[in-house]
Amino acid sequence: LQEMTSFVDSINTPILTGFADYEVYDKKNKISNSSRKEERIIDGKSDTINFDYFNSAGLFIPKFGLSSIYHKTQLVPFGERIPFIDAIPSLSTMLTWGVGISSWGLGSEVLNLKLNDSIKIGTVICIESIYPNLVRKFVDKGANLLTIITNDGWYLGTPGPIQHNQFAVLRAIEN
Repeated sequence: LQEMTSFVDSINTPILTGFADYEVYDKKNKISNSSRKEERIIDGKSDTINFDYFNSAGLFIPKFGLSSIYHKTQLVPFGERIPFIDAIPSLSTMLTWGVGISSWGLGSEVLNLKLNDSIKIGTVICIESIYPNLVRKFVDKGANLLTIITNDGWYLGTPGPIQHNQFAVLRAIEN
């Protein structure tokens, strides 16, 4: 975080990027079924913390740092989140492994990343671009610039990157 903030300050240019984020849950808050548990020693006492990893996007602004973070709200079934995990929590222990493989946390709301008072960026992450109703939620919340962040490198010569490009055109025309 510090390296990215320093870099953005040094080039004096905002950067919108994707990254894995995490959230530690307060024991008073509802803990998601996808959350991970970890034993920690806090003040000499053993305690369990619960946290989730999120597929996220954030906007770094010069002299300000990370301004806001959007956690992806429409996850790829099995690849990013197990379907029905909220209804059947035991699925999480049978079908998840590693960071982000079937166990990403689910973002709670569509959030526009604010560059300044006049530019609000609706940042769609990867597969979210195929859902017109989801993209529309960004616009309904005031986005006047839409972006899609994706890593199409894993497609390896398939039509995936072309499809992402065409979905971007459709979402722009619709909105």
